[in-house]
Amino acid sequence: MTTQRIELDISNDIFDKVIFFLENLPKNKIRLKFNTSTEKENKNDIFSQTAGVLSSQNIDPIAWQNQIRSEWDRWWNI
Repeated sequence: MTTQRIELDISNDIFDKVIFFLENLPKNKIRLKFNTSTEKENKNDIFSQTAGVLSSQNIDPIAWQNQIRSEWDRWWNI
């Protein structure tokens, strides 16, 4: 049997009705997988909010990494 996949963005006011309908379809014909949009939005939101924050600063990644490591070395007296 071939299958198709769909993604639904469902308004909160009809969510329960849609899920009730889907859950009452034959179990061997449908598999439900829930994914809340807030998790996805939060991940995308933090990336979009911070993208390019440091682009105006000319940061050498190797020098930055050495600086961070030296701070830890001083903390642990290495």
